[in-house]
Amino acid sequence: MSDLEIVVMAVLIWLGCVVTAPVPLWSAAVAAAVALALGAPRLLLGAALALGLSVGHRADASYRPAEVGSYDGIAQAIALPRSDTFVDRVDVKLPDGRRLRMSVPPDAGSIRRVHPGATLSIEGTVVPLPDEPWYRSRHLVGRLTARRVKVVDPGALHWRVAASLHRTVASAADSLDRRSAALYQGLVTGDDRDQGAAQRAQFRVTGLSHILAVSGQNVV
Repeated sequence: MSDLEIVVMAVLIWLGCVVTAPVPLWSAAVAAAVALALGAPRLLLGAALALGLSVGHRADASYRPAEVGSYDGIAQAIALPRSDTFVDRVDVKLPDGRRLRMSVPPDAGSIRRVHPGATLSIEGTVVPLPDEPWYRSRHLVGRLTARRVKVVDPGALHWRVAASLHRTVASAADSLDRRSAALYQGLVTGDDRDQGAAQRAQFRVTGLSHILAVSGQNVV
């Protein structure tokens, strides 16, 4: 396939995920296999669109906003925590697969040193999130406001190794001033939590926001 056809394929997959349609996943797989066997790029592009439509539909069909209720159990952190004015926030995954955005007030415990993969014991209240595309794209179905939270397990070996590597790389910023340290963290590890609004705006204006994702913002 040419470079242009690869770009078109990516666009078609994205378009399919946005539009969605009840296309059987097996039909997309069969079309892709036939296209590869025959060396038919156009058929492969059609298969890519069908794949996007199918995956997008399955994701939409499985999205169920959380119901109001209490929660007392464990959850796994799936992102780095962020500090707001009065609370810390982190996205967590419950044992049943639901993903929630958890808010932790100061009197509920500390999550500032939590890394992805850590298991947390939580007591709190769950409410649904607004039905917005941004939350849907991250599979977040509700907000969990914690009354009590504590770390009960730092996570599996690969999570601990990733967390240790993150801390080691981040420690190189200890000798820098706050602004430079925040810039270093954003560029090297993708951690933009310490960047101010002005720094984030500068990244967007200069078109460098993609560097944060490439450097690992969505991985570590």
